Amino acid sequence: MAAIKDYADFLEVHSVLLAATGIPESLYLKLFQKLSTETFDGGDYFQVEPCEGGRQRRLVLTAEGMGKESDVFLVDHAWTFRLPDAPKQLEEVPGLAERMAALMCVDSELNVDPEESTHDVSENGTTFSIEEILESEIRKGKEKGDDVVRWLELEDIGLDDEALLSLDLPSKFPNLVALSLCGNNIKNVETVFEGISRFKNLRALWLNDNPVAQNGQVVIDRIVQEFPKLEIFNSRFTIKYGEWALGFCGDIYGKDNPGPIQQTEHALRSVTGLDLSKRSIHNLINKVCYVIYYYFLTILFSQIHAMSGDVRNLAFSPMEMPHLSYLNLRGNPLDNNSVYDLMEILKRFPSLNSLEVDIPGPLGESAVEILESLPNLLLLNGVKASEIFETEKHIVDSMLQPRLPEWTPQESLVDRVLNAMWLYLMSYRLADEEKIDETSVWYVMDELGSALRHSDMPNFQVSPFLYMPEGNLPSAVSFSILWPTQGVQKGDECTRDFLFGIGEDKQRSARLTAWFHTPKNYFIKVYERHLQKLQAKHPVSPPVQSRQASSLIHGYSKHLCVYTDNPQVEEWLTRPEFVTTSNPKEADIIWTSVQIDEDMRKAVGITDEQYINQFPYEACLVMKHHLAETIQQAYGSPQWLQPTYDLEKHLAQLIGDYFVRQRDNADNLWILKPWNMARTIDTTVTSNLSAVIRLMETGPKICQKYIEHPALFRGKKFDLRYIVLVRSMNPLEIFLHDAFWARLANNSYSLDSHSLYDYETHFTVMNYRGTLNHMNTPDFIREFEEEHQVKWLDIHQRVRAMIRSVFEGAAAVHPEMHSPKSRAMYGLDVMLDSAFRPKLLEVTYCPDCGRACKYDTESLFGDGRVVKASDFFNDVRPLWSEQIQDPNPVQSSRTCIRSLEHSLDSLQCFTLFELKNFRTRKNSQLQISPSTSSINSSSIVSPPSIPSTIPLWVPLFSAFARCPSPQNLISLQNLSQTFRRTLDMQLQRGLFRAWNSGGVCVRFDSLDSCSGYLDGKVTPNVAFEVIRRFHSPDWALKFFEFSRVRLSLIHSLGSYNYMIRSLCEMGLHEAAYWVLECMRSDGHSPDSYLTGFLVGSFAEAGELEAVRRFLRDNVDGANSFVYNKVLSILVRKNRIDEALSFFRECMASQSCLDTCTFNILIQGLCRASQMDTAYRLYEAMDDFHCFPDIITYNSLIDGFCRSNEVEKAHDLSRKVLLRDDVLPDVVTYTSVISGYCKMGDMEAASFLFTEMTTSGIKPTIITLNILIDGFGKVGDMASALAMFEKMLFLGFTPDVVTYSSVIDGYCRHGHVDEGLKFWQEMNRRNVHPNKYTFAILINALCKENRLEEACVFLVQLKQRNVAPQPFMFNPVIDGFCKSGKVDEANSIVSEMERMQCKPDKITFTILIIGHCVKGRMLEAISIYNRMLMVRCAPDTITMNSFVSCLLKAGMASEALQIKKQAAVDSINHCIASSRTNHASQQNVGIPVAV
Repeated sequence: MAAIKDYADFLEVHSVLLAATGIPESLYLKLFQKLSTETFDGGDYFQVEPCEGGRQRRLVLTAEGMGKESDVFLVDHAWTFRLPDAPKQLEEVPGLAERMAALMCVDSELNVDPEESTHDVSENGTTFSIEEILESEIRKGKEKGDDVVRWLELEDIGLDDEALLSLDLPSKFPNLVALSLCGNNIKNVETVFEGISRFKNLRALWLNDNPVAQNGQVVIDRIVQEFPKLEIFNSRFTIKYGEWALGFCGDIYGKDNPGPIQQTEHALRSVTGLDLSKRSIHNLINKVCYVIYYYFLTILFSQIHAMSGDVRNLAFSPMEMPHLSYLNLRGNPLDNNSVYDLMEILKRFPSLNSLEVDIPGPLGESAVEILESLPNLLLLNGVKASEIFETEKHIVDSMLQPRLPEWTPQESLVDRVLNAMWLYLMSYRLADEEKIDETSVWYVMDELGSALRHSDMPNFQVSPFLYMPEGNLPSAVSFSILWPTQGVQKGDECTRDFLFGIGEDKQRSARLTAWFHTPKNYFIKVYERHLQKLQAKHPVSPPVQSRQASSLIHGYSKHLCVYTDNPQVEEWLTRPEFVTTSNPKEADIIWTSVQIDEDMRKAVGITDEQYINQFPYEACLVMKHHLAETIQQAYGSPQWLQPTYDLEKHLAQLIGDYFVRQRDNADNLWILKPWNMARTIDTTVTSNLSAVIRLMETGPKICQKYIEHPALFRGKKFDLRYIVLVRSMNPLEIFLHDAFWARLANNSYSLDSHSLYDYETHFTVMNYRGTLNHMNTPDFIREFEEEHQVKWLDIHQRVRAMIRSVFEGAAAVHPEMHSPKSRAMYGLDVMLDSAFRPKLLEVTYCPDCGRACKYDTESLFGDGRVVKASDFFNDVRPLWSEQIQDPNPVQSSRTCIRSLEHSLDSLQCFTLFELKNFRTRKNSQLQISPSTSSINSSSIVSPPSIPSTIPLWVPLFSAFARCPSPQNLISLQNLSQTFRRTLDMQLQRGLFRAWNSGGVCVRFDSLDSCSGYLDGKVTPNVAFEVIRRFHSPDWALKFFEFSRVRLSLIHSLGSYNYMIRSLCEMGLHEAAYWVLECMRSDGHSPDSYLTGFLVGSFAEAGELEAVRRFLRDNVDGANSFVYNKVLSILVRKNRIDEALSFFRECMASQSCLDTCTFNILIQGLCRASQMDTAYRLYEAMDDFHCFPDIITYNSLIDGFCRSNEVEKAHDLSRKVLLRDDVLPDVVTYTSVISGYCKMGDMEAASFLFTEMTTSGIKPTIITLNILIDGFGKVGDMASALAMFEKMLFLGFTPDVVTYSSVIDGYCRHGHVDEGLKFWQEMNRRNVHPNKYTFAILINALCKENRLEEACVFLVQLKQRNVAPQPFMFNPVIDGFCKSGKVDEANSIVSEMERMQCKPDKITFTILIIGHCVKGRMLEAISIYNRMLMVRCAPDTITMNSFVSCLLKAGMASEALQIKKQAAVDSINHCIASSRTNHASQQNVGIPVAV
């Protein structure tokens, strides 16, 4: 097609691509306009900010607001590459590594240890001695009116053993309760005891970061023994912990209140929150292990401590902490308590509604089960209980920490980027009408796109897009497109879903491990269960009977016609018995590289009498994931197969294995291989877990433990290609070729991180890339034996045994492979480890035999005859001919499908298979080998007892099935009837496990063949077990329909629940509704949980009418929870009008209203700024007998404040105070205080703050920061500082917002030097400034014309990992221009660009006007042209000012030209960011721009 000229052309060329992106059609036109003009206007709407201490960035909306699907933005690709080229590009492309390092926040040192004083320093900088510190503590105690010092901190003062003894602390502070000696140089355990052993009331001792602490358990045991009352040691609880330790964690006791020496009764009654995380607690119910005993005591004795003798025993109890609402138990083993005991004690805390605990952990492995046991919980690990029930997630955690890049100062930028890039990469694959690209293209979005962080509830969506301006793929340029999927407000973080479209059915939670620190315990437990299952497998040992090989094709009266599409077969199969034909219908033998299935048979006309060079179901060998599954089913985890995981099913197990190896400091190098691609395409070696998970995005893969220590040849890696002929799977007949072929890597083997990207170091297949260095096999063996001093014959025997095991395992696990008309040749790739043990790499169907047909070799074993290359395909004659000249038989004898030791489930599968095969062939004419004698009924013994000797039935069935004489037929029928009766009971428990695992029933041509036998024997419980184990809802639905229709089975409620949920989760809502109708017809009614799930799923899918219909038909199952769920979804999707309509139509008539219903609607209306409607809804609550709670009031108050109706918000807060059933909380007051601060009414804000604190409500740091900022903005710095001091008094640590607010207050009113003092204080306290802190100071210094000082702050931006922004540089540039120093201004712009910060519209305007004022008009025009070149459109002010300057300078023609150009170039949106020059970044071999 010709170049794109208009919107219609754009749609015609890109229609498929547009549909694939998911972008709404309403944005197509905007996208076209921006693409055709290369408009990058994201900078006008968004801002990139550092977070996570500068180790990550986030994207924030700076525009006033943005509606759902209201705009679309172009995002450039900063780096595009194919994976093997990554290191080379980073090393060779100028500036690429530096830009990527800055974008990924790995361009500075990870840990910078500033020089810190080892002594305490006063406010004026004076260093205190140890004696002065002690005197100070005594003085402070007296000032508090307490002559006794009970809390002493001697931290980081260089205290050593000698100094500690000289202090004689027990004499000076005999009543000490807590002592901290952290960060000193105490080395000797005996010194500790001698120096502090006389403290008899010591409750807490901290020796962290002292050399003595490295002595571990020895020190702990001695310390606990020496101090009878010690409850905390080195931040961990001792076995004596009790009231004081719990009070310390509950903020009751601390430095300001060390607590009494003797414990008091009910001291913990005021505790509402208790953080016990990482306290090494083994026994939570301290010394009282039985809850019954606890309640017996509480009932009988009002003074428990008096009766038990130790109040600590019951310190953690509902009676001691009746108001406990929040409890954090993370990181504690709690191994001395059972799950039952823990649940019993926790459920008796009447106010406990929020719990944090490891899952899996001491309370079990399921979040759902924990919530069911603790029904009062509203939050579990920060996630709402209702959400957990809704999603049925068993592992939940709202506190997943981001996986940040880690590096050492010695690592180069290239290594840092290669490690960190997996947190940022995205990919796509190119395709045209003819083919799809074999390898994926990876890319990194620019700074704006890469700042988008993950959210499960994102407000933006990103998709790659190829724009083809010339209408064809070679002209394509790659972008990412970004658009809002939710309404976003100014200041909101902009997020995307890193796993868009991927649900739990595709292992979403596990895949999040690529970006987040997910619970290691969970994955380790999954891996351990997987490992136990593999280790429980017993190797297959099939019984072997010798026999002569039988004829498969009789006589040679005619030639055998061979049809082949394999050029090698056509050229080299030259024996006179074979002739080739081009017509497959005429062929006796079909030798093809194409898979022949039923469709192919029908299309080509292949009959059942023709021989084919492939076996049915041979995918169990030739596809890598099936090969691993087959071997694991047969042998578990044999030594010759590296640990292998199918990432599509076993990602969690792989992650657990990775974590175990990481914990044990074991090697963690893995290789990822596509399921079914050859020549090492898309194969990667890596030790990066994020890389392993992210590489799943390029197609299904296995992940296999890399053989990090292989046997080497001349210092290089190699593998071996063996050729195996398979003539029969039952009996198993396989032949091993007399020669093998060694494949050598070209480079010396290395595990250097860069070498992992080097194909010729880690891979050996050089037929298609690299240089092929062929070596004759006898030469290879001779040199190898000399190099390693081994005998190759020993290695060969191990390889031969392994190959035999592979095919025996396949025959045992997949008996359906057998076909009398199938023959096959397979290539087996084998590697040796450093102990010369063989490792199976893969099995290849129709292998490339190019070298076998090109190079002569020698027979390795036997007479050493020459093996002619030209005779290679003639040597495969045993597959077809009558006379067998055995080349090297691995096994040429009958083999049973299963060994006698296998499980009952396997035997059931075997028996049915044998009986069916017997029925199908009993009337056929079969050639029986002369060596196979007929077995008559007289040889049958009485049936053995069941089930202990049930495996002994197998040889009986096997013998009769293989010898189908009339006499044996009668014997087999009698025997099978007896055996069936014994298996009836076993069948109900085991048969459908065989179905689920790919057993006989689903292999039959028709289910009719087994329905008669199953009728009446398949119970609802058995059916449920089968249904729930299917990975595919389609298979489950087929079995459901079969069992319901053909077996007349009435399914259980569990089956219906599972089916409906699975289908809904897959988006198959129509099928789910059909199953629901079946459920009703079978007499089942959906309960409230299923009803809630159904309406939620349909509502999420936008099927509101279906929701209404369902609720009308299920009045009994619908309750407020169900209706609220629908409302929540509508509100979350910003469909407020539909939510209100749903409320009026359905809910008002059903009377299923509660306070939560109104809260959902009110919150949505407030977010949509529909305050009048929200308030009317609040007023109507009484009419429905619903009563507002604090959430209702807080939502309205916050909404009024956001709408600048602060007085209404205040009036509403007054109403809260007048109610008896609702009390205002910190959120209530903070919202109104914030509103008054924005108005500048600090008197009203201060009054509210006083009212809040006097009423006993503790402010948060957010409250205090709002007040400090408000005082600063009105210039009342005395009050701002007073609030700052109050913050310290209340125990809060000032953060960057606090300091920035104070600095801003000073700078706003001309006190820059005071602001600088707080800057220094901020640095001294190691509080990292952000971009606003810098902007405040730079702007203030420039206003006072202190430009050189402002420049110093610009230099510090990079040192502090703060992303530079134009608004930081513009005041400095403006200051120099106004001072007439335009050259200095130009230098600042150059520095700005070197720091990867692009000038914006204001920057260019300042420069243009500055140069005009200095009379440098030509330079001003040049700057203006540059502004246009980088697509930064000037606004009206810039244009008018510039034209006015030109006219004053007598340059009327230039002014007119600029006016004309402005008219031509007028565009709808200002463009803020420039497009990278595509030509300079072209990546060879990739038809897209980088």
